Amino acid sequence: MILNGKENTQLRKKHTLILESRTELSLEGVQDVAGFSDTKIQLSTEQGALTIAGSGLHIDSFSQETGALKMNGHVNSLIYSDTHREEGGFWAKLFK
Repeated sequence: MILNGKENTQLRKKHTLILESRTELSLEGVQDVAGFSDTKIQLSTEQGALTIAGSGLHIDSFSQETGALKMNGHVNSLIYSDTHREEGGFWAKLFK
């Protein structure tokens, strides 16, 4: 994002996660959706890779411009790792 002719990198450094009743999840600071199914969603965030596991998972909305993502379903686990993306990514695994 550019403000007053200078890029403001601090606007995209924030990462928040709000989980309500293990069924509704709102996130900020999402850079990319690396992969998804009804049992697993893999995200690249400002704080590293995030894997969300559960059942009936569905992404309601995602804006790469703002980094906001909303999803629903039954969440069983949230796992962070320091790497932003596994080698090859989602599409490489899909066409393996």
